[in-house]
Formats: sequence, structure tokens, C-alpha cells
Amino acid sequence: MSMRTTNIVKYDNSLNEVSLRTLSEAELNVFWTICSLLKEKGEQEQIFHYDYLKELMHFQRKDINFADTLETMWSKLKNISFDSYSEGIHTSFMLFNMYINDTRNETLTIRTNESFSFILNNLGMDSRRFTYFELTNMLNISSSYTKELYRQLLSHRNANKKTGFWSVGYEDFRRIMAVPNSYRTDTIDTRIINRSIRELTKQDKQGHQILRSLICTKIKKGRRLSSYRFDFEIGEEFDYEMPEIANTRKEEKSRPTHKIPLQKWVMPEPQPEDYQVATENQKTNTMSDEEYQRYLQSLLDKSEHLR
Repeated sequence: MSMRTTNIVKYDNSLNEVSLRTLSEAELNVFWTICSLLKEKGEQEQIFHYDYLKELMHFQRKDINFADTLETMWSKLKNISFDSYSEGIHTSFMLFNMYINDTRNETLTIRTNESFSFILNNLGMDSRRFTYFELTNMLNISSSYTKELYRQLLSHRNANKKTGFWSVGYEDFRRIMAVPNSYRTDTIDTRIINRSIRELTKQDKQGHQILRSLICTKIKKGRRLSSYRFDFEIGEEFDYEMPEIANTRKEEKSRPTHKIPLQKWVMPEPQPEDYQVATENQKTNTMSDEEYQRYLQSLLDKSEHLR
């Protein structure tokens, strides 16, 4: 995929506290495309036709059914909650509180949860408060580990917005990246870090690089690895001074504070790196709830089989 667009993903940094590594490559591509369309749209429900979403995603795969990808994405998002604990009160929400997948008319209806509207709305111009990147860059990344690392890096830009660094403890890195317990340090180097460096710094056919450079430094305490430091330089980017962002300058001072601090997240077991849902043609619009649950479970069982 070489085409670049000006579609921008922009969200409050709180979302970086929630690991999305359990979603497959195709599911992550759908998720970030939806986020790019919902930014600064408030809590109103939005309706998108399949063809429109697939066009933005450059979705051309024949081995994956798009409607099934929406279903498995939603099933996994329901297991990823935004949790806060304050004065003995546990609050848990989902980012989206409406999801209608109309396979007959091939439309998706979705709405941002009012309690977490700040994630995608009223973000202002202070880049220290939000993460932003070109949607096409995220779509061009094939590894779910690299996708996760990419957004974490871009939340740590320097003031010049072109360079940055991310220092993260070893155990925090494993948690944020949803690294399986079976992965030793050398496996992390090979399958996650080295692969991500290659993928993020390679040139496409037009000579574009997502990152011009990415260097990982291991920091040890004695003989034990204690943390990583990632230093990076961002490749050529589009101008982010878009109308919907520029119009927030006057409102920036009155931006509401977060009602719910994100302190902890719940996530299911990581999916295999190259997991893909097999195409299913059995789903119909006349399924009962019980039949649909069996159908959805069959899709998830396939992912377990492919582990």
C-alpha cells in the first residue's frame, strides 16, 4: 500500500493507557479508521457504509469478510474496558456505547460514549495532551506489535514535533505491548523491537518513511534489563492545521477536565501475531440471538485454533 491520505487520527493521551494489541491487524485498521472519522464529532451516532470504510482503509483483501471483521473487532473491544478506581468506587466504560452492524444494507452505526467523549473531542491545540498520526501510516504497518509501538512513540514527541524519545520500564513495556509470558528478552528483541525498527524505517516505493530513524537503547541495572529508551525522528508529514483542529483554538482554555481518570485497563489474552478471521458466508439477517452468539463464538474459536 503506497497511497497516502490526509486522514488524521487524533485522540487524548489517556487512550495510550489501554493496550489494543489483542486486536488483529485488520481489526486495528478498522478501529483506527473509525477513530479518524469520529474525532470532533461529539456523541452523535455516525453511520458509515462499508464501501466508504473500505475505501479509506484501501481494503482489498479477499480472504477476510469485512462484516465478520467488524463483529470480531467489536467482540474484543467489549473485553477492553476503561477502568478507574477512586475512593472505593470502581467505574468501567467502553469507548463506544452504540454499535449496529447492518449486514443487509452494509452500514455500520457507531457512537462515542458520553463519559469518554474527551478521548476524541475538544482536543485543542496543545500537542502534549493528545497523540496524532496519519491514518495511512498506521494502515501501512502490518504487525500489531509495530502498530502499538508506533502510537506509543508518537505520544512522546518533543516540542519540535519531529523528534522524540520514549523511556519505559521493562515490565511496563511488556504490559503495554501485551507481550506473552513465554517471550524472553531475546524473543522480544527479534519479534517485536527489531521487526518494528525495520518496518517503521523502511522506504516505500515513493521513498516515504514513517520514521526516518528509530534507535532502541537497553538500560541495565547490574546484569538485569531495567528499561528501554526509544529515540526517533518522524518522517515527512502532512500539515495538521486542519479546520476542525484550528477552530478549537478559542475553546482550548475552557476544555473540560477528565471526569474519569484512566488508571487501569483490563485486556484478554493476546491474539497470535498473524491471526486472521477466515471468511464466513453462513451469517444471515434472520439469525436469532442464540444463533448469532454461536456464530460469533465459532469465529473466535477459529482464532484459538490458529494460535
